Amino acid sequence: MPTSLRRAVLARDQECVVDTCSAPAVHVHHVEWRSNGGKHSITNCRGLCSWCHGLVHYHGYTLEPNGDGTFHLRAPPCPSGAKPPTRLAVAADPLSWLWWLWSSWSWCS
Repeated sequence: MPTSLRRAVLARDQECVVDTCSAPAVHVHHVEWRSNGGKHSITNCRGLCSWCHGLVHYHGYTLEPNGDGTFHLRAPPCPSGAKPPTRLAVAADPLSWLWWLWSSWSWCS
């Protein structure tokens, strides 16, 4: 990826573009992956935090546009039917989110 494009994307998307995340954007992600014909362009690239970028690339999550410049992280189908904890539950017990990720990956990976 050209350095100028990376800088432009991170200047535009200072925070992660995932609608439920406000961490600093530190990675540039191709919305349409390069392996699927996606181009190096400002319109095809978005800024993501490390956590969200890892979910997309290593755990099967997908990005769905909301129409307002943000994206929703869609979890992969899970045969176990495991549901992520709600944001309220995570606020009350921050480790519940990590526990859910660990337990669901064993079934969904």
